Amino acid sequence: MKSYRKVKAYRIPFKSFDSALRQMKFRRVKTTPFVAHYRREDGLHVTLSSTTHRKGRVIQRELGQSSRTTVRIHRDTGFPHEAVMLDVSERKKFLSELLELARNLKNQE
Repeated sequence: MKSYRKVKAYRIPFKSFDSALRQMKFRRVKTTPFVAHYRREDGLHVTLSSTTHRKGRVIQRELGQSSRTTVRIHRDTGFPHEAVMLDVSERKKFLSELLELARNLKNQE
């Protein structure tokens, strides 16, 4: 894991995070079986992946096939893209907004 990424795992389904990011004007730019990448016009880059925690190990699962969703966030600058870590207040504000939307969508299901 690179130092510019802050990683958080949440017990919110991937589908709820996907819908929340779309509401926040992110577009999905790349998807593999294990990771979905989202970008926004202001340079924010978010990746979602599914993980399972067993006996101190983190095991990556296919998207949506796990009870936990891992969120990574950073800002891309320039081209080719350089990743820059968000400052603490900006990251907390973004994650709180994302979590609020995702939890609301989870409760609606």
